[in-house]
Amino acid sequence: MMFGGKISNISSLVFILLLILFINSITPAAARGVNSLVVEKGESMVIEGEDIFVRHNVTVEPDGVLILKNASIRRWKGESTEINMGENSTLAAYSSTINTSGVKGEMIRGIELENSSLTADIISLQATRMHLLSSLVQSTNFTFEGRIAELYSSTISGECINLSSVFMRLDGGEINASSIGLEGAEYINITRSNLTGDLTIKSPFLGTGTLIKITDSYLNWSNLTINGNTSIQIYNTLTVAVTTLSGEPAAGAEVVILDDERNPVKSAMTDQNGNARFNLLAARFTPGSSFPGFFNYTAEANLNGSTTSSSFTIERPLTIRLKEIAPPPVVVPAEPAPPEMFDRGEMVENETSDTSSDTAGNLTGKALGIFLLKAFLILGGVIGGVVGVIALLIRRGGA
Repeated sequence: MMFGGKISNISSLVFILLLILFINSITPAAARGVNSLVVEKGESMVIEGEDIFVRHNVTVEPDGVLILKNASIRRWKGESTEINMGENSTLAAYSSTINTSGVKGEMIRGIELENSSLTADIISLQATRMHLLSSLVQSTNFTFEGRIAELYSSTISGECINLSSVFMRLDGGEINASSIGLEGAEYINITRSNLTGDLTIKSPFLGTGTLIKITDSYLNWSNLTINGNTSIQIYNTLTVAVTTLSGEPAAGAEVVILDDERNPVKSAMTDQNGNARFNLLAARFTPGSSFPGFFNYTAEANLNGSTTSSSFTIERPLTIRLKEIAPPPVVVPAEPAPPEMFDRGEMVENETSDTSSDTAGNLTGKALGIFLLKAFLILGGVIGGVVGVIALLIRRGGA
């Protein structure tokens, strides 16, 4: 009986040990609580694989460096915890989480987040550089002032966001707030990104002012304010698809884009799928203007001596007329261009009708258009046309 009891006790101990090992295996990085965290002057601190709950403040003294790797710093429940950065200090987080009441610092070296999240009620930083890659920043009041601000595939959201940087780049990211201020920049590049909120753009420069280049992006504002000497250029990526009359892709066709004075702007040869891609200046806000001025273009395609052309603008729909090329081809009814799918807004356009002539087949397409929904600006659309023995399709996007 005693022997059987020992076996039973051993089995229980083994079960408990296995249970502990299982719990440890599913438990995230080790967690610990501290009253405060200090990185001393000129020193570096690396926190890796830990969850740290801080009751009071995190202090990074001048020239100090705080690095998080697969770790987190969180405020103690019910406490007000701030990260205070000293002069020329650095904060970096890789695959990590920071959740505090505030992050503050003046004349710091930089902040860098990669695959990380930063959440704080107030973020106020004056830094040489801010670099965000695949990261999320959430703050009721976010203010950054510095020389370089870079956001790649990252999101900043909150109530009030102010970015004041000499050079600013937003690529594949999103800024979503009630109020967005972009101030003091010489150059801002926004590519494949979304900006949502009341937008204020202010340039303090009296000379060349601020140049803002926007490419393939969504701007959704209820109020837009442009102060100072600021020029906004809006670019769009277009695909010109050239096909034979039977609908086969025409590889090796030359496509030339002309401006409204018939001057060549760009040219390219179609690929094996009959596509040629261009990035064109679609519209421009000039200093003092409240609505963009649009640019007119003509696309010409040449294949084995057969040429077609169609004029288009980013502003309104159009009807394309098909002109005969000798010897007269057999006119095959053209199928309508497939509609473009957009997730946001609706296209503002007037109805157009097909036209006819004795020597031409005709196709009406959607023009490259401006999409407006509560001052929601989206550039894009579709143009379709057939001339002679080749067809020309221009559509938004790189596909």
